[in-house]
Amino acid sequence: MNKKILILTILGLVITPLASHAFFFGVGTSSGVDQVIKKGQESGQISAQPGQPGGGDGDGNEPGALTISNVSYTLKDAGDYYWIDVSFNTNKSVTKIEVNWYRADGWNFSKYKNTSGTSHILPIKYLKPNTTTYFVIKAYTATENVQSAQYSVAVSNGDSKVYDVYINVSGSSVRLSWRYFVANPQSNFESWYRKNGGSWYSRSITRIGQKYYWTNYADIGWQAGDQMDIQIFNPADRSETNIEDTILYGNIYF
Repeated sequence: MNKKILILTILGLVITPLASHAFFFGVGTSSGVDQVIKKGQESGQISAQPGQPGGGDGDGNEPGALTISNVSYTLKDAGDYYWIDVSFNTNKSVTKIEVNWYRADGWNFSKYKNTSGTSHILPIKYLKPNTTTYFVIKAYTATENVQSAQYSVAVSNGDSKVYDVYINVSGSSVRLSWRYFVANPQSNFESWYRKNGGSWYSRSITRIGQKYYWTNYADIGWQAGDQMDIQIFNPADRSETNIEDTILYGNIYF
């Protein structure tokens, strides 16, 4: 009777996939241990690959918590402005990505992009010359979000660069604003816009130092999800300064 009890006890240990390292030392043969690991992998309690958690659908290959990796960022000169070419990966498909950037002078900016997949690009545009820009990346799924570490880029000094391009939103009205990094700012910029691929309209412009903005708000029925195309240029020499860009998803920064 004692021998039967002992055999049943050992069999019970082999069949049950206990999450205890103590079980594997001194109990059962190597083939028995392999069977326990196999059953644990099949049930999702033990990973099929090193470094991967179990759970999920039981294949042992679930990616775990949402993460950001392979962040790459390079300062580039577009001629009329500086920008950072930002790319990165996530370990699972996302629904939205976001970048927040800021400077020591207190300016803060943010924009997002509705997207999917695991490889992402989200440029940071219209940087102020001769400053350092700091930024963080965020990624979202339906149930998770994650933020990267902080990165920084020293922006080169440069003349005749457009920077800090954004729109102010007041209800359904918008007003475009930008700055021009130059010793003697000109007063003859022109600015045009269109919404959702419609007709182009011009706006009168006011300048205070290096800052330019539409003199008045334009009531264009603006709402989240709209697309607005803009043009900012020097009519006397469009090759000298010519900005053409698009704002999406209801962002206010380009």
